[in-house]
Amino acid sequence: MSSVTKQWLTTDNYNICIANQSDPACYDTNSTIDPSDDTATEYCDALALGGHEDWRLPTSVELEGIVHHGKISPSIDTRYFKQTSSNRYWSSSTYEGYKNFAWYVSFRRWLYELLHIRALLIMCVVLESDNNCPLFFCSFRVFVLYEEIEMSSEKLPIFRKALALCVYIESIVKGFDRYHKYTIGKEMREFSQSLIFAINKAGLSKDRVAILTTLRDKCEALKMLLLIAKEIEAFKSFKQFEHSSKLCVNVCRQSQAWLNASVTQARISKS
Repeated sequence: MSSVTKQWLTTDNYNICIANQSDPACYDTNSTIDPSDDTATEYCDALALGGHEDWRLPTSVELEGIVHHGKISPSIDTRYFKQTSSNRYWSSSTYEGYKNFAWYVSFRRWLYELLHIRALLIMCVVLESDNNCPLFFCSFRVFVLYEEIEMSSEKLPIFRKALALCVYIESIVKGFDRYHKYTIGKEMREFSQSLIFAINKAGLSKDRVAILTTLRDKCEALKMLLLIAKEIEAFKSFKQFEHSSKLCVNVCRQSQAWLNASVTQARISKS
């Protein structure tokens, strides 16, 4: 796996997009002006390797699926991805609101965010015709990296993020007025605590799909509670809502990615 960096949009297309957000160039990753100025998508589409000519850029879910939750720098199983950089890799998943932005996954500490023109690393995948699963991920059985890891749940990045969320919610609910403290504040505290319990339970279980589904649902419910708390003015400041929501979104993203990977692992184990 060689190190290749490409932009999401070409520089020319991006400049057009800045001037006119409705221009097709905003979501067209192909170079319309200079064919040699290829992008991440174009590079994978044109790749011919290993007897395959149907390579493509992976989705954000596929990239999240090979993240190793117990490692950093890189957060991936290096037994199978020996040359993976502790850096950011483009996915083919665009942002619903702005098609000129796409998601990337970082293998430094397992982050994923949105960018547009910057050149990032890429890895390409190809589908196996027999089971509609990415060859790069399935043929080499890389989901073995999700086999039981001999480590405590407290060392998982998602556990630390959930703990930070729980501690922060405890600190701000103290400042709620009496009514909000013992109504919605009580629910916020209970839901944030339940995330930690679910993460710990999932870390100890080999069949964790049901647990992670519950974790995902509870996390989404907490997001709604935070929104309601903002609307009824339970928070003392907008900054409290903003920070707690950011912490919650990070936990929800990681819980969904962990669930996706576990579902895929379970499916592969049965095949």
